[in-house]
Amino acid sequence: MANRIAGVLGDLVHEVQSAFIADRQILDGSLILNEVLQWCKDKKKHALVFKVDFEKAPTDEFQFFKGLKQGDPLFPFLFILIMESLHLSFDRVVKAGMFKGIQLSSSVNISHMFCANDAVFVGKWKGINFLEYMSIKVGNGNSTSFWVVNWIGGTSLKLQFPRLYALENNKLVIVGTKLTQQSLDCSFRREPRGGIELEQFINLKALVQNVILAPMEDRWKWDLESSGDFSVASIRKRIDDITLPEVNSKSRWIKYVPIKVNVHAWKVKTDALPSRFNISRRGIVINSIMCEICHNGVETVTHLFFSCCLVREVTRLICRWWDMPFEEFVSYEDWLEWILRLRLPAKNKMMFEGVFFVLWWHVRAFRNKLLFDVKDPVKAGFFDEVVSMSFYWCRYKCKATFSWID
Repeated sequence: MANRIAGVLGDLVHEVQSAFIADRQILDGSLILNEVLQWCKDKKKHALVFKVDFEKAPTDEFQFFKGLKQGDPLFPFLFILIMESLHLSFDRVVKAGMFKGIQLSSSVNISHMFCANDAVFVGKWKGINFLEYMSIKVGNGNSTSFWVVNWIGGTSLKLQFPRLYALENNKLVIVGTKLTQQSLDCSFRREPRGGIELEQFINLKALVQNVILAPMEDRWKWDLESSGDFSVASIRKRIDDITLPEVNSKSRWIKYVPIKVNVHAWKVKTDALPSRFNISRRGIVINSIMCEICHNGVETVTHLFFSCCLVREVTRLICRWWDMPFEEFVSYEDWLEWILRLRLPAKNKMMFEGVFFVLWWHVRAFRNKLLFDVKDPVKAGFFDEVVSMSFYWCRYKCKATFSWID
């Protein structure tokens, strides 16, 4: 089996993989990476190089019943085929423009390379400096530069007080030495004069006067967490704040319904669904842009989920079911304003909102069945499907025991 796979493996996987494949050298990836780094140095290009090493030690979430032990002739081929799926996924990310590799020429772009269980991602430097979010927590001050390192005030002291840094004779003096001197200006080439120099000197003394050295080593701390410890969530939030566009209102997330239903509701809010009207706006010729359910209006996202006669009738039944006052909506904004006005306990309001998320999910499914199924769906059971699916999803995502009758 291993010999048969070895003969065709080169045709199955991309050239970014260089290990254990016929007519490819295991060191090709290392040599190419070395040449790319040298090219960046020669051209004075900034680049991001991120190496990933897979541990190969599955945790409890992954339960295996059959597999290959290390040393089996099929083992390296299995790893290569699995890594190919990672290549395909990352290649789609590159083609979508979400990650930019290193453009060596008009036809050569390198974004990632694999060698067995090792992966290296090479990309364009975005200018996000990891050290901006780190600072020093001073202990005895014996390993921290007083002027150069960010240890107090949010940035290095040489940037906060450039006039004083210019006066300093020992620009590499450490914190422990500087703070134990008789005066902060005793290592200056002259005393600070009036104006900006004197003002900066007064501010420097005020900044460090409360610093107390302790009998412990200096250590790094993570500024995005109050505890000082690094967390993936904090850096992920920071990256999102930098890269994602700002919106006027936050997305609404209902924990009692599946992720796919929440995402669908978000697309309803942002008008990101392929309604007939949206499809026609993209220049695609279709037979009709009228609503397939009611035939009384153009199939926009607003009409399909808020103005269509089927949706209004089911909304009326939902309000009767929950004993809520019924109102007609013409847009997502009208619906949201109505939801916010309702006086319900927080948990009940979230469930009630989740029922509408389920309604929109079923409206989309009902519309697709009308368009693509041979047999048309029945409108009579639509409300019952919304009720049963709402109960099913909420029942199994809510820890408490409840009944819709209650």
